[in-house]
Amino acid sequence: MPTRPLAAALAAASTILVVGCLSTRPRPQPARLPKAAAAPAAAPAAPSVPEVPYYDLVAELGLSSRIDLASGRRICRDARKNEVSLVPGDRFVTVNGARVDVGGRIRWTNGVLMVPAAASRSIRARLAATPPAKAAPATAVIAAPLPAAWKTKANRRWRWIVIHHSATAKGGAKSFHASHKKKWRHGLGYHFVIGNGTHTRNGEVEVGSRWTRQGQGIDGAHAGNKRYNQLGIGVCLVGDFNERAPGAGQLASLRQLCRALMKRFEIPRSEVRLHRDVRRGSTECPGKRFPFQSFQRSL
Repeated sequence: MPTRPLAAALAAASTILVVGCLSTRPRPQPARLPKAAAAPAAAPAAPSVPEVPYYDLVAELGLSSRIDLASGRRICRDARKNEVSLVPGDRFVTVNGARVDVGGRIRWTNGVLMVPAAASRSIRARLAATPPAKAAPATAVIAAPLPAAWKTKANRRWRWIVIHHSATAKGGAKSFHASHKKKWRHGLGYHFVIGNGTHTRNGEVEVGSRWTRQGQGIDGAHAGNKRYNQLGIGVCLVGDFNERAPGAGQLASLRQLCRALMKRFEIPRSEVRLHRDVRRGSTECPGKRFPFQSFQRSL
């Protein structure tokens, strides 16, 4: 019968398949390609101009250095009273009051303050060309007289004095009142404003209505902090002290006002504060160039 050879052939094929599936002989594996080597880490970019560490530069020039913690400014002096100052991030240094370009940015690198190497030659040339500035006599700056309105009857226990800057190049109590009126019903948020010679005389002290009307339960609106608005006296100096430091006339008037308020309300020197210390992380006021440490020591 023709079907028997076919059946035998199918049985033989099945046996071959089963044996092949059950075989323990290892199967050949495809060749594995070697892994590509990892690319080497990129080297840190070299500075665009040669640099030297700040303290190496100071030692080379024979300067002593200190830091104004309020502004971050590095102030260096030598035995002849030459003064060199700089601020991280700037492209210049100040030598005896004159600005000197250093050919690059003063910057932090891996925690080290670096200065363009060309600064050494530039500073030496300026020191040779510019004599040290003579200190002005202590009596050269006279504070503006305090207005009689500051002696208004006080009905609360004032605890702090909070110093601000307007962050504007010009202004005065009148213009600030108009601006603040758009935000607050009682207008000017400060108790006092000290002019810079634009809208009022340099060092002139203006008294705001929140000071004269404090008996009516009107708090300040200067601190961004309810407690300091209630018990903190807000004093604003006209100017942007991120750009430049306040003038001697303004500081003299601020010192006179603070001393008078401290004496009258028994406010200790430690409670004279900056706006940025009252509202941390929300403002730089009164600016990085406000000389708070030296000012507080003078009170």
